[in-house]
Amino acid sequence: MLRLGFCCILESYWINPLPGASWGFNKLFSAIAQEIVKVLDQNTQAQLTSAILEAWHKTGLPSLLSPLEIFEYVYVQVLMGIAAAIIFVINVSSFIFYAVTALFGPLFIPLFMVDSFRGKFFQFLDVLLSFAMIRAVAAAFIFVWSGFYTTFLQQTFNGDYSIAMWMANILPVTMVFVAFIINMLFIPQITQAIFGGAAGATASAQNLVTRMALRYGSGKK
Repeated sequence: MLRLGFCCILESYWINPLPGASWGFNKLFSAIAQEIVKVLDQNTQAQLTSAILEAWHKTGLPSLLSPLEIFEYVYVQVLMGIAAAIIFVINVSSFIFYAVTALFGPLFIPLFMVDSFRGKFFQFLDVLLSFAMIRAVAAAFIFVWSGFYTTFLQQTFNGDYSIAMWMANILPVTMVFVAFIINMLFIPQITQAIFGGAAGATASAQNLVTRMALRYGSGKK
């Protein structure tokens, strides 16, 4: 009877808001992740994205008579485009995968009453938690990277994002961008290692974006 009552409560408040709350059980893990993001300062992502876009938009146009400048311009745009796209894909993927998984909650909740299927119910919760925590782990990565990344751009360029400055600093810029991109791509795997579940599934979406961006950049060159 206790199991039946527990399942009835979950079914009743899976979508409907809990008493005194604005969300149901389906958004419980998402709400926890959001609180973690707030603790890590949710503005750090906006600051990091702003720094990337500032460098992107302030980069001067190359001379049409200089193939080296054109190559440098395209190279820089591709690097910054990949970095910005990965940040976007990480957050969008976590929202979409979490929402899709949560829709199946009413199907898995009754399995808790059957001993032989109870593991499926806990596995479902494990997957839901891992998808929710992708945002939290991404926020932790961005929190660490944001200060370093913005300071690096400010101290290296001092607001001068001309082609000449990019060419003079292309090696350290490339190393920092590549390190950042690689770190971002490992967020789903790290989330899965910490919280379990199927968070690593989002890595395929990020890898697809990376391959498309690199192919697009190669085409432009």
